Amino acid sequence: GLLKKFPDVPGDHWAVPAMAYLTAQKPVFGGYSDGTLGIDNSVKRAEIAKIAWNAFVDEQAPEEEDSQKSLKDVKKEDWFYVYVQALQNMEVVEGYSDGTFQPNRKVNRVEALKILLKAAGIQVEEVSQEALNALTFADVGKDAWYAKYVSFAFTNGIAKGLDEKTFKPEGEATRGEIAIMVIHILDYQNSLILTP
Repeated sequence: GLLKKFPDVPGDHWAVPAMAYLTAQKPVFGGYSDGTLGIDNSVKRAEIAKIAWNAFVDEQAPEEEDSQKSLKDVKKEDWFYVYVQALQNMEVVEGYSDGTFQPNRKVNRVEALKILLKAAGIQVEEVSQEALNALTFADVGKDAWYAKYVSFAFTNGIAKGLDEKTFKPEGEATRGEIAIMVIHILDYQNSLILTP
């Protein structure tokens, strides 16, 4: 399994089952060229685009298509170009107001959550004041843009905090954390499909 294949994975790591599924059953995570899996590595914006595409849209790379808006720092020769273009056309990812995508910037936990939910086609409606008030995380402002995503994810078991009071929205998302979010979103979609 995973532990034989990737010598750097600690056997008791909480993300091992999710990573095992997402390397074997669904081609979402691959190892690095040095043979490691990097379960605790942070994830760049370019990488989350590919992860979201492979997890929820298609296991094959997207066809190259022209984008309505070109991003200054996403060029045709970049490996991530097709993923960013396709997800931008689906309105899953967007550039910054200065026209850049910042592919090498590390993605934080709430950005990752929003991109994965949108790629999965899950509409996160504005959440009620009650639901927002029920959030116990001291570090998630009720009027933050991501409050509705955190509330939805928490209510539906897609992401949890580090503890009852801490969600660490701006914390860098690791590959392991993203794997868990992906698995929980797949579960959420499947339970929706199975429920009459």
